[in-house]
Amino acid sequence: MAYDIFISYRREGGRELARSLKSELERRGYRVFLDFDELNDGIFDRRIMEAIDAAPIFIVLLSPHALDRCVNVDDWVRREIEYALSHDRHVVPIDPDCSFSGFPPGISEVLKKGLGQHQFSEIMFGQLFKESIDKMVCNRIEPLLQRVGRAASRDARSRHRLKLYSNADCRISIDGEERAEIKAGKMAFISLEPGEYWLEAFGTAGDTVQNIAREVVMDDRDRLEQLEFVLRTYKIGDYYHENGKEGIVFEVDATGRHGKIMAMHDLPEALAWCTDEEWNKWKDQNKMIGAIYTQDGIKNLEVVRRIPGWREKYPAFAACAELGEGWYLPSRYEMLKLFDNREILSNIVEDFGGQALKNECYWSSFEVDAYNAAFFIFGNRNFGPIKFNLYRVRPVTIF
Repeated sequence: MAYDIFISYRREGGRELARSLKSELERRGYRVFLDFDELNDGIFDRRIMEAIDAAPIFIVLLSPHALDRCVNVDDWVRREIEYALSHDRHVVPIDPDCSFSGFPPGISEVLKKGLGQHQFSEIMFGQLFKESIDKMVCNRIEPLLQRVGRAASRDARSRHRLKLYSNADCRISIDGEERAEIKAGKMAFISLEPGEYWLEAFGTAGDTVQNIAREVVMDDRDRLEQLEFVLRTYKIGDYYHENGKEGIVFEVDATGRHGKIMAMHDLPEALAWCTDEEWNKWKDQNKMIGAIYTQDGIKNLEVVRRIPGWREKYPAFAACAELGEGWYLPSRYEMLKLFDNREILSNIVEDFGGQALKNECYWSSFEVDAYNAAFFIFGNRNFGPIKFNLYRVRPVTIF
């Protein structure tokens, strides 16, 4: 019987990996020889050699310690590898789950050189199993079979490959089943039967990006479909309207996928940083509440939230939080960012029906001392300390 692929493996630690590998390759239409399944008549030597001769591709599964016993001349894995090398088989060493730690001491130079001259294929036997098999098939198996003039079986030919690219880390789902994970700037390959599929791309954990959905039709033509996912990035001045938040971007990180936005409008009325009663209580004790973070308004809000009845006692903070999850009174640093970009922010926000920043006083969340908090005069970029006066409030949030 002719085979496409012969799998050599060490039973201790490699048996289940080899079975999974064989099953996935056969699902793609390849004819695979695995001694544990094929041999049952005791004629071990002859059948093994015949199977290696019958398969142009010789896969070596380098599970942990798979090569340790190859220092012995009569070790069977060693004999399989040496036979394949001496008979010009196309060797594909597989590094399962990136666990290969190098050749053991004492291994023959023939094996070390013979395996070392070939590119290792990394097969991940967890969540990315199918993706890594797709990559090996695309980069190694199919080109090798075509080189020897042997076509894959009809089932394999009927499958087509999606070639996917993304500019950001994302996960790929086909018809609701997660099939691949793409690293930024890398490619992934997915094999599919002819048919129609619903493909979705999602940002990885902590990466708030637009979900991308697309209908993909794989027809009966022998082709490779290439799709490129460019997940949206932002710059200062961009209009943002995602995940229930709307505003204008005033700060972004190096990737352009995370940053901060200011709200489309000032809050409808001028508000106090805290009430007169609250101000008098802390003033009399000569104590600060602890909203001392110059860079991070979220941390200042967390401080205020620990005060019983804070919504009534700290109107500017409470009104920002009323906009929804994540909105807060900006810190002193964040107010400076708004000031530095005030012209572009004001022009863009008006283009989208919002309200320009006024040349008036706005509260920050930064507490100067027991008596005063920092407000910001947009007309001349100055700070002035006070707590109980009524000033404008422009909420901000992160994305």
